[in-house]
Amino acid sequence: MGFVGVVAVVLMTVAACSSGAVPDDTPPEATTPVADAGTTASTAGDTAGTTVAEMAPAQPEPGWVRVADDGGSFGGDGLQTMNAVTAGGPGVVAVGFSGLGVGAVWTSPDGLAWARVSDDEGIFSADSSTKLNAVVAGGPGVVAAGANSAGAAVWTSPDGETWSLVSDEGTFGGSQEIYGLTAGGPGFVAVGTTGYVEGSAAAVWTSPDGIAWTRIPDTAETYTAGTRATMTAVAVAGSGLVAVGRDHHDDTDAAVWTSPDGITWTRVPHDAAIFGGPDDQTMEAVTPGGPGLVAVGQDGGGDGVGAAVWTSPDGRAWTRIPADLDTFGGSEARGMWGITTDGPELVAVGAVGSGSAIWTSPDGVVWVSVPQNQGDFENDGGSMHAITAGGPGLVAVGQEYSGSDPDAAVWVKTASG
Repeated sequence: MGFVGVVAVVLMTVAACSSGAVPDDTPPEATTPVADAGTTASTAGDTAGTTVAEMAPAQPEPGWVRVADDGGSFGGDGLQTMNAVTAGGPGVVAVGFSGLGVGAVWTSPDGLAWARVSDDEGIFSADSSTKLNAVVAGGPGVVAAGANSAGAAVWTSPDGETWSLVSDEGTFGGSQEIYGLTAGGPGFVAVGTTGYVEGSAAAVWTSPDGIAWTRIPDTAETYTAGTRATMTAVAVAGSGLVAVGRDHHDDTDAAVWTSPDGITWTRVPHDAAIFGGPDDQTMEAVTPGGPGLVAVGQDGGGDGVGAAVWTSPDGRAWTRIPADLDTFGGSEARGMWGITTDGPELVAVGAVGSGSAIWTSPDGVVWVSVPQNQGDFENDGGSMHAITAGGPGLVAVGQEYSGSDPDAAVWVKTASG
């Protein structure tokens, strides 16, 4: 099971033992077929039976705050987590899954009032292995991607509220999972992993419209078949694209791929001084910014598990930002899972020990951590998994422990905060 699909379990395990271990990325074996592409899910009402208008909170004060779950849309049986978020649909759309193996979508007009999309037609609950890992606006309206028991999976929506499952077992079937998605290349590019008898390899899919998809043919030199490589995120970079992830050898090292068009890909040569080190190094997210591109993730080397940052002017030449113990390390496990730009500033989100965490940088090189007692995320048992510009300013999504199991969670920063 991939990082995005089980980030909640991974984070709490890492925070407890600071081992730096990276989970098994082999997706589940295919067991049942997916639904037809024409099947849809509607939003007759959210799972709590509460409308967005009824649960609208007051505008927050400037700064970071965690959104109150006034409508009860963030909880439920088992683990609930948001893996990705985008500005789109009615305002903001977040996707994730339930620990019961059900995919989930939440929408908000403003980042503050949220409702869970009803799954009346079983689009997100057709089997016990559905999870949504990525979401982006474009094409038919909004496109989400992840996996179900048949393999990789894509869902589309005109408005973030009504969804259809794209059914193409020839393209998505088997031990495959999508972790990253962007609007770029021929229209959309999705990245993830595919299984082989001898291991797994990074995988790429492209689409002109978010509905018709093509799997890019494998080449061992590019995708590193047999060594369990995984692409976790992809971003448009200048006139091309950059994907980041990890490559499993004896330890796990960070890895980067580049493409001029989303179709032809080249692996950036491995440099142990930049991408490797003791124990495990992973890149989990990438965005244009700083000197050109900034990637974030986690480093299991040194005395513990720390957050990690890499920068590049062009996607091909990379520099590892020196680990500042006070910012990236310390006695508690740390990791950056998402990153975005907020004007000239870069904002990364993740977790420190038993609390969600935020870091900011003016240039991708110099970083500071936001004090955890700013914005109601100190020791909240939470983890921020993704961030986007939308709603009141910035919207971060993830999970937090409010009882015996995690609930989905949203944090916002107002534009004036």
